[in-house]
Amino acid sequence: MPHKTYLLTWNPRKFNWKGFQEDWEAVFLGHRPRIEWNCSTTQRIEVNDRVFMMRVGSRKKPSHIMASGWVTGEAVEGRHWNDESNSPTALFIEFEPDILLNPLMQPLLDPSPIETDFAWYPQRSGVTIPDDTASLLENAWAEHLRDVGDPLRKVMKTGDEPTSYAYERDEMLRATCLAHYGAVCAACGFDFTMMYGAIGAGFMHVHHLIPLAYRDDDGIPLDPIADLRPVCPNCHAMLHRRSPPYAIDELKMIIRQTAKAR
Repeated sequence: MPHKTYLLTWNPRKFNWKGFQEDWEAVFLGHRPRIEWNCSTTQRIEVNDRVFMMRVGSRKKPSHIMASGWVTGEAVEGRHWNDESNSPTALFIEFEPDILLNPLMQPLLDPSPIETDFAWYPQRSGVTIPDDTASLLENAWAEHLRDVGDPLRKVMKTGDEPTSYAYERDEMLRATCLAHYGAVCAACGFDFTMMYGAIGAGFMHVHHLIPLAYRDDDGIPLDPIADLRPVCPNCHAMLHRRSPPYAIDELKMIIRQTAKAR
């Protein structure tokens, strides 16, 4: 049976996505965080189905597409996210976003020009997008992402919700960090060149010792030596298993203790 496509919704006025900054940073860095999301009463959503997320707005902030991803967990019942709801429970799915745009920093996709009879202003989350409309949406989304490109050179703190923070995606910072510390994981010591040869040369994630969401720097630029450390993708993911993240020394101790326990 072909996989289906569904539309999830997020209304910032009604639901505070407390982990948005961490989720956005994770996707921005190439990770795939698993996010639990309300799908209203839709029970038929299955693993590997496609989902798009729409930021539901108002007259000043119209509804636009802000994310896409794949379902990793079927609908299950859980405590309703809205304490004022008539029902104490709701259905939730789990999905991994492959793209997550920040409404305060990046232009979102207005789907209304797509020629289709589909109503782009849904009243609930978990609505099925017909196959022909889903195909048009995929094309429009891909074109939109090409136009978006990489506008995140520096984003200053705004104080809006979700909160955005000073962010510099400057390859010079990464290059300086790796030049100083070497492309070797600061937590486990993994070296991609030693394992994979030439194709692994220089490959390494860079980790912020103080998460961007917790920085209060009044615009002070990042110091690639003091603020960043090279870590492998596995250790990077483990550091962010907690919010705020584990310290690198904490993870090194966990690695040592786990090795001794074997």
